Amino acid sequence: MAIVMLMGLSQAVLPAAEAADGDGLEITFSNLRADWDAEWGVYEFVFAFQFVSSENIYEVGMELRESDGFLKYTSNKQYSCQPFRPEDVRLVLGSHVIEAFVPGETYHWIAYVVCDGQRFESAPSHFTFSEKPDDPGSWEDNGPPWTDPDGGATETDGGPTLTISSHPSDVTVEQGQAATLRVYAASSNGSVSYQWYRNERRSTSGGTAIRGATSASYSPDTGELGTAYYYCVVTNAGEGGVLSETSGVARVAVEPVELKRVKTSYRDGGSTKSISTYPLDWFLTDASKSSTTYDPELAELAMALSCAAYDEQYIRSSLQEHGFAAADIKTVYGYENALEYENPPHALAKKTTADGKTVVAIVIKGTELLNLADWLNDFSTGYGAIIPGVGNTHARFEVGMLAVYQRLVQFMAGTSVNDGSVRYLITGHSKGAAIGNLLAKKLSDMRVAKSQVFAYTFATPNVVKAPGGGHNNIFNVCNHNDPVAYVPLKTPLFAWGKYGETYWFDTYETLSFTAGNHSGGRYMAYLGYHAFPNLGTGNVSADLRGLLASIFCPVDIEVVDQSGLVVARIVDNQVTDCTAEYGDLLFQVEGDEKMIFLREGLGYTLRLSATDNGTMDFSVQDYDLVSQTSTVTKAFEDVPLTAGKHMAVRVGGEVEPHSVRLYVTDAGGEIVDEVIGRVVSDFPFDDVSPSDWFYSDVKTAYEFGLINGTSDTAFSPNSNLTYAEAVKLAACMHQTHREGAVTLENGSPWYQPYVEYANANQIIGQAYDWNAPATRAGYMEIFARALPDSALAAINAVGDGAIPDVPSTHPSAAAIYRLYRAGILQGVDAAHNCSPDSTIRRSEVAAILTRMMDSSTRIRYQLLSAAGAVRVPLVGVALSRAHIAAALGVENPASQYDSAAFLARTCQASN
Repeated sequence: MAIVMLMGLSQAVLPAAEAADGDGLEITFSNLRADWDAEWGVYEFVFAFQFVSSENIYEVGMELRESDGFLKYTSNKQYSCQPFRPEDVRLVLGSHVIEAFVPGETYHWIAYVVCDGQRFESAPSHFTFSEKPDDPGSWEDNGPPWTDPDGGATETDGGPTLTISSHPSDVTVEQGQAATLRVYAASSNGSVSYQWYRNERRSTSGGTAIRGATSASYSPDTGELGTAYYYCVVTNAGEGGVLSETSGVARVAVEPVELKRVKTSYRDGGSTKSISTYPLDWFLTDASKSSTTYDPELAELAMALSCAAYDEQYIRSSLQEHGFAAADIKTVYGYENALEYENPPHALAKKTTADGKTVVAIVIKGTELLNLADWLNDFSTGYGAIIPGVGNTHARFEVGMLAVYQRLVQFMAGTSVNDGSVRYLITGHSKGAAIGNLLAKKLSDMRVAKSQVFAYTFATPNVVKAPGGGHNNIFNVCNHNDPVAYVPLKTPLFAWGKYGETYWFDTYETLSFTAGNHSGGRYMAYLGYHAFPNLGTGNVSADLRGLLASIFCPVDIEVVDQSGLVVARIVDNQVTDCTAEYGDLLFQVEGDEKMIFLREGLGYTLRLSATDNGTMDFSVQDYDLVSQTSTVTKAFEDVPLTAGKHMAVRVGGEVEPHSVRLYVTDAGGEIVDEVIGRVVSDFPFDDVSPSDWFYSDVKTAYEFGLINGTSDTAFSPNSNLTYAEAVKLAACMHQTHREGAVTLENGSPWYQPYVEYANANQIIGQAYDWNAPATRAGYMEIFARALPDSALAAINAVGDGAIPDVPSTHPSAAAIYRLYRAGILQGVDAAHNCSPDSTIRRSEVAAILTRMMDSSTRIRYQLLSAAGAVRVPLVGVALSRAHIAAALGVENPASQYDSAAFLARTCQASN
């Protein structure tokens, strides 16, 4: 990057500018100089002036002009014609001026004073810039004084005269702030008129006349961001003719309103912490913000509010800091009891912004880990008698959501929840996250546009069976090492999940089952530590393993630890108490279906007491919460039950799943019989191991009914995919998505029914060598048509031609880019090459099938150039101390880094 240096630091004493006789004004300019701050790249142009007069000074300033007279930059101070006393004026121009200078070009600085419409200026100073970053050099005199080509008087013999004594100056204002341009002209023998023009470039040609702008001053519209240029044509019409002069061009730059940062405070353990952010209403109403784009700063603010919600006073004070009036904040607290799920503590706040929008904050308190009743409520998923006939969502979370929604309707005081002027922030942690997730979905059901709802939830439990897609304005941020993010667990019948996009992060400490991994403080620390967190939707190496016991029958259960103490009970299909440490035991109860997760290494005895007659299915399996997979299951099926029958089973600890034994006991616990079980595996392929990277993908695709093995027990993960297999997979995906299940069966030859189905549904449009290995481009052509556009929506920015080995002219480019942009593919190497002509293994296909059928597993990235990198040119970019601090990750970069070294490092990175 070229650093343009001023050749000059010496002082130049300039001649006095004297007013005409009789006006009593004498002005002396002196000490015009330029100082270069090499550390920060800032030029400081300084001059002083003195005068002898009691006249009124309107403004003083300096102008930078090119050698041809065009105005480049103006810096001034305006005094509104108030009585002015002699003083020195110091004008500082920062690094943004560098981009205006061209090496070798001669520039002219003029100091000036405007008094009662007359402009008095110093003789111009002449200097040249060159690229010498290490040696500023000295002033370079460029000959005789330069004369402003627009500053002289024009006259004709006996006719009118016209002099523009002051030209309009460049101005930078905030959006909506008033800006005024002025031109001063002196004339004789005629009448002066004005016409202002607007232009898209700095030029006095090609401008458009502005209707009604016919006075010496003009105030342009500053309601929209951007830059425009203005100039004025001054005309003097007298008896001797008409004379016109054109002023210099003034730039008006309208920038975003400078926002004041506000503080959000919360309690973390025994101490008070806070963060500083822009105000909440700006995040929700600024035109550049979108509810469907994850915003790291808004996520951090939402997490802080969620932490503040654990204390009523903290959330009230934090909302007031963000400009919500105390009277417009409603807090609902005080329901700390076993039925808290019916009245979850929460805060509501609303305000009306200057542009007429209503901003509503909904912050829901999460689970207190020390509040036993609150914690146990989270384990009850089934509705039972609470809401008969409804059972798709988590019972307690749904009831809590409805309570918050009803209070929101009341709080809106007659304004409809789907009023187009309302913008919502919904946030919460833990149980508050679950309720917030459902509330965002509820507003969608009430026809509130996605653009109006910004939903950020943290440590979010699962809330619904088979959530589906379409809620991309809901962001759930979860810790891979937090067990709460995985409950309720997936069952053989239901794939519990969350609405919206779920982003995961790893803790930056050792993986463990600790309450700290779930705490709001941990989430807050992560989001604060990673200003732009590298969150993702894919799997990571977190390993939360344990034992999963599943009981399908009417029984009460006692969980007894190795010392003989009862640490948990399930009575009448409700978890009534649990004194185990956080994460040691997790429960899921939905009617007679009960699931208990026991942390790896801990051993317990389960005592079962039948409450009715019938049969029981009981199974134990090793289980990983992250991948939600198991390898060995010991099953006891159709166990006869009579009311009052007692059974006991020892699980966990040193007892492996395959060696679990179920006993029938008497009321005192003595063994009277043993139930015979069997070791089963729902996953038949011997050549796919849990240690293989593709294990969960193959298992998921197999469970979806999309893929089979090459035999009853072999999957052949390293074999190449054939075109026959590709068309079968595409047909099965299409039918599953459209009809919910696969009914297609093999024919003769075996792939013929799938080929016919694919032809009928426009999945393929040509015949293939069906037994030949499919190329990557070939199977992508087929897979890209297997699902509709709605199921393959783009989530990645992948520019045309950005895949290095797939130019836009490639015959399969449309299909390949579609799958890249949908997050199905990311390439075969770090550069995102596709290798379109190579073959593909069956193990790789399993991973692709999983991403196609489960949108939560898709990969997010950007690919904006062929090298996979975003190039950011730095020439002419202003670097403030705050920018450098953010880039280096330090509080005081000046004390730790040399700025020249930093700029050199930045240049290397940009090239």
